[in-house]
Amino acid sequence: MENGLFNALCSKAKNGKTIYHSWRELFQERKDEATMLVLQLFIDMTGFGYTVADTDLALLMEDDPHPLENNITTSSQDFFQNGTFVANFSRFWQHAIVHQWKELLSGNDWFNKCVMLVMLLCRSKTDECAMVGSFICADLVPHLCAAHHNLLNDMERAASWQGNQRKSSLKKKEYYIDQVCQALSTEIGNGFKYAKLSGLLMEKLCEAFVTYPDLLILTHGQLELLGAGLRWKQRQSVQLALKCMKQLMSDSFSSDINNAAGIFILKMENQLTRIMDSYKSSETAILHLFLEALNTVGNIPLCEETAEKIIHKMFNPDEAVVNAAIDLHGMYHAAIHPSAEVEMNALIAILDVYERYAYPLASFEAVIKKLWIKGFFRKLDELFQMLLDAMDTPANAGFIASCIAHTISYCHRLLMEDIRMKISPSSDNVNWSFMRKRMQSFVANYPKCLNAASRTPNIYNLLLNCMSPANNELYRFAEVDCEAYHEEVLFNILSKVALDECSYPVLFQTLTTIYSFDTIAHISEDVWNELTEKYYTLFFHTRSRLRSYNLGIDKKLMESYSNAITRLCVLIEINNTSEHVFTLAEYLANDLRLLPKMNLSDESIGIFYRLYKNALYAVVQCCLAALPSDNPTAGIKYDQLGKRVQAFMGVLVEQLDGGQQSPFTVSSHVANALCNMLILTQETADPSQQTGSIKQHMMYRVEPEVLAKLSAYIEQHVFGGGVESDAKSSCLLAQKLMLATYNDVYRLHLALPRQSDTCAIVKYYGENALFADELEQLLSIVYGKDPKEFFSLVAHVVMDYCKKTNINAKVKKFLSNLKQFAKKCLAHENEEEYLTNIIQSVIGQSLEQVFTINGVALNVIEKLFTIMKPLVAPLPLENRKAINLFIRQHPNFASYMEDENSELRTILKSFLKILKK
Repeated sequence: MENGLFNALCSKAKNGKTIYHSWRELFQERKDEATMLVLQLFIDMTGFGYTVADTDLALLMEDDPHPLENNITTSSQDFFQNGTFVANFSRFWQHAIVHQWKELLSGNDWFNKCVMLVMLLCRSKTDECAMVGSFICADLVPHLCAAHHNLLNDMERAASWQGNQRKSSLKKKEYYIDQVCQALSTEIGNGFKYAKLSGLLMEKLCEAFVTYPDLLILTHGQLELLGAGLRWKQRQSVQLALKCMKQLMSDSFSSDINNAAGIFILKMENQLTRIMDSYKSSETAILHLFLEALNTVGNIPLCEETAEKIIHKMFNPDEAVVNAAIDLHGMYHAAIHPSAEVEMNALIAILDVYERYAYPLASFEAVIKKLWIKGFFRKLDELFQMLLDAMDTPANAGFIASCIAHTISYCHRLLMEDIRMKISPSSDNVNWSFMRKRMQSFVANYPKCLNAASRTPNIYNLLLNCMSPANNELYRFAEVDCEAYHEEVLFNILSKVALDECSYPVLFQTLTTIYSFDTIAHISEDVWNELTEKYYTLFFHTRSRLRSYNLGIDKKLMESYSNAITRLCVLIEINNTSEHVFTLAEYLANDLRLLPKMNLSDESIGIFYRLYKNALYAVVQCCLAALPSDNPTAGIKYDQLGKRVQAFMGVLVEQLDGGQQSPFTVSSHVANALCNMLILTQETADPSQQTGSIKQHMMYRVEPEVLAKLSAYIEQHVFGGGVESDAKSSCLLAQKLMLATYNDVYRLHLALPRQSDTCAIVKYYGENALFADELEQLLSIVYGKDPKEFFSLVAHVVMDYCKKTNINAKVKKFLSNLKQFAKKCLAHENEEEYLTNIIQSVIGQSLEQVFTINGVALNVIEKLFTIMKPLVAPLPLENRKAINLFIRQHPNFASYMEDENSELRTILKSFLKILKK
């Protein structure tokens, strides 16, 4: 120890015990010298170059030892990363305090001086001193606890002795240890603000709490030290503290310790919540700590801020986090609401967060599913009542009511899945009683709620999703009287809605549902026939009242006309069973001329176009299916019908001019009518096959300008941003249907002049995930019809991107998406050939446009070729040769390469070099 204790403890691993015994021998001979060695050790740990003098021993025992602090001057020493020193230091004090505890307590003057210096270091304004002080405190406290434990064993043995003097002496020693231990423990907290020390302090502190919980937690009340460590949010310290709290809450510890830890956790509620936000990996641990604390201490309501943060955790992808958050959410509302109102208020709180923070619908459904699995919604009565109340409250009629309706619909789907899972294969352990109660609760409340929701289209349509003939057998397994139930819903509710409602979305959903039950419920056919008769009668009656003097003037009459065409439009589009359709088509042909004078709303005009289209489809279907002896088609003048169709097509095409600004409720009908009419009136490859048929007289030649206008129209109303295109929007399905109908034109029409206009739609592939399926379908159609036109189309899209900003990101993404498309939809095609054709098409168009008036700038062409290099490099040599040959055979290649100062020449040479590698 000639070089001091610090160097000795650093010199050799596992040498702390040996060094202690050497020091103890010195202490027994020269106490002051040995004491000064320990004090010097503390100073050396700070890294400050100061040598402890004899006079410092006296200073340490004075009330104001700060003159010693003034003698410490700046230097630097970092021992925290020295594992050998840390281990030896701890072992040294283990022997000094624990193994020699009796000797320490009988002659503790040297130890008091050491404690005084440690306290001085802890309270120093110098960081190095404060760190060393906190470290020493954290190391000494566990050893003092161990000494206290040894002392307690002695006190237990002394309890049977007669001598009070011995008992009193032991009590004084216990008091001394307690005082020193508390004094040192209090100073540990200041060290947590130092990042490099925080983890080491927390590790020692947690080990002490777990080893001596009764002394440190119950007697000294030092659990708050964990809070001091958490405040600084050092990752390692946080992890250790959370682990420690979890241990203290376990069954391995007494109920008193569990209770103290639980109270501390709840006391640190806000701090722990903030840590959850800072470290996502801590979410599960902290939520479970809250759960264990509440289960131990009692269901004490958490603060509102924490309760809301817990709701956010329900939308987490981690299943463990979601489960714990739901349990806490249920406990919170159970603590502040009567049991009958827990589910209702819990759901409203979730909906509030869902609305304000705009979480995805899929996340909301995942939360509902977890609630369902955990036993929420055992009976659906409350959900239905919540929906009725929300619809009666104007403020909630929108979002909240829609969410509750979606919840009911989703719960019904979960119930069907549960029943299906239990009956296939059948299981003897199925709790059918529980499922029946849920099913009976749904069946008892659904009709009334559906009827009330008919005035709110979005909610009504959500509830109608629960009506599906596919679930009929599942209902029977749950012992539902299906015939009575369907009669009540179909006849008493849906048929009345179909007769009273005038909203297109409500009518479409209602009639579609009625018609879907045609195969399993005889009542459906009766309802359909009755509606058909009444719809036609209403139209003809209303139409017969129209005169030149009231056309467009009598508002009630025109409203009745709008209602009549709306109902017939939906009915005929689903299924026409009436021969009156021929008469209807005659009336509509005349009304097309009168339409400008009727003063109908834009939506009603759009519905009129759609109705006329539906009527013409029904007429053609009847004519093609009729036998020569059948009466319905007799007397039809095909030439006249053909002229009317041409006039109708002209009107529809006119709607594309300026119609891009029309509301989606109008454009959806116009697009449907035009797209379907293009298919119906297409020219056939062999007109002789249809000589004398009705379709021969209805053929319409599609001009390229029409396709261009139609693409622009579809682009605006699907991708133009005029309608909110997200999963919550009620228009999303209609937009997808519009795009699918547009695709059908290119899929079913056999005589279109070109496909290039689809580039206005195709360019969104990969950018808009909501329409990914429809866009992939369109790409597949174009490729299937003409691969060459497909590659030309792709190149056209790339060149359009080159004329805009951020070319690199857009072109890279588009080309990457095209590669993914090929893997998914063109698996039978050679990937290298496919990519080669794309590159050749892009190069071809770029070289053609480079020097044109509206062409692409050379610096952009350079960027484009740079983007393609990584695509070209991995291609086989044969494909690279083909691209090389394609470039060299370009008509302008030779002229481009002649000019040695040409930038394009440099670009091409660089690209050709890649092809030769």
